[in-house]
Amino acid sequence: MTYGWAILIIAIVAAALYYMNVFGGGCASPSATGFPSSGGVAILSNGFVVITDHSGEIVLSNNAAQSVTLSNVVIDSYSNNTPMVISSGGTMTLFPTTNLGTGTVAQGDCYRFDVTISFTRSGLVTTQTSTGTIQGAYQ
Repeated sequence: MTYGWAILIIAIVAAALYYMNVFGGGCASPSATGFPSSGGVAILSNGFVVITDHSGEIVLSNNAAQSVTLSNVVIDSYSNNTPMVISSGGTMTLFPTTNLGTGTVAQGDCYRFDVTISFTRSGLVTTQTSTGTIQGAYQ
């Protein structure tokens, strides 16, 4: 029983260290995870870049069968609540000028941001959300 608890604690610590990117290499290639592959709005795995001045470029992709109206996009401390329409299968690029991360960072430092995208499908009144994570290295 004691060995079981010890193994459980080691697994939890290893997972926490991996999440914090202590083992390195996790930010070498950008990734966007957790977003729906169909029926919603997502960020493409190669559709974003974050710069050391905390600005960036984020490409949103509409995977729904109809157009959607974005009501809010939240990435870290950045929030854009200007209504925007993306046609079915279309994309839209956001250019956050600040609030993507905090503090002094250098090119190559890792970031990881939670993303929440609120939208309404054409013809519906219910607001839906897509959530996920983007991570990579500052450019």
